[in-house]
Amino acid sequence: MKATDCTGDLRSARGRVVMSSAGEEISVRDVMDAAWFRGELDGAWNRLLQEMACEGLANERELEADDELLQTSPRSFATSAIC
Repeated sequence: MKATDCTGDLRSARGRVVMSSAGEEISVRDVMDAAWFRGELDGAWNRLLQEMACEGLANERELEADDELLQTSPRSFATSAIC
């Protein structure tokens, strides 16, 4: 799997205004900062750090994802969720 550079897209998305009131504009960045301050992103942040550590270890050991397994996993998950 190849990582893509999307920092330019993220910068423009963070500045996007999502709401305004009484002449004050609230951006995606403002919303994310407020959620971070309240601790609402801790779980997601910790999962991201864990997944990045796993990816680093896999790269270090030159491991590759099993594409066939990844393709069947969503189907088996959907089937088990329905039954």
